[in-house]
Amino acid sequence: MNKPHVLILSPHVGIAEGLVRLLSLEGRYEVRRAAGPFEEPKYWHADVVLVDGSLLRNGLGVLSLSAPALVLSGTREDAEALLARVPTAKGWLRKDPTYPELERALASIGITSSAAAGPRASVAAVVAFAVAFVGVVIAVLWLLFK
Repeated sequence: MNKPHVLILSPHVGIAEGLVRLLSLEGRYEVRRAAGPFEEPKYWHADVVLVDGSLLRNGLGVLSLSAPALVLSGTREDAEALLARVPTAKGWLRKDPTYPELERALASIGITSSAAAGPRASVAAVVAFAVAFVGVVIAVLWLLFK
């Protein structure tokens, strides 16, 4: 199954790279970043766009995007003032979210990554069970032939 595509639009390298690393931790998302809307990757369609509120405050006017968006802002008040400038905005998110906050925000607009994580978790569970089973068999055999 394909990973959700997340585009981060931010002129601030620190904010953008922090979000890229956060979203890349478990390999559940395919993430790209751009400093502005005119640098969006060609031949790559975002499922969601995280828009830094500073882009909107710096005179872009209305930002038309082809995907649902979340506005990144420091406070709720600032975010609510900026949401009207992004017609596809579905909500807002702090610029420095924790991983669970980021996942909840993405899930609230229908972007989920559980399918991408499923096979990895299943393989880990099977390996853990196999190791435990082999350990029990060795212990029983050792007790029988002692």
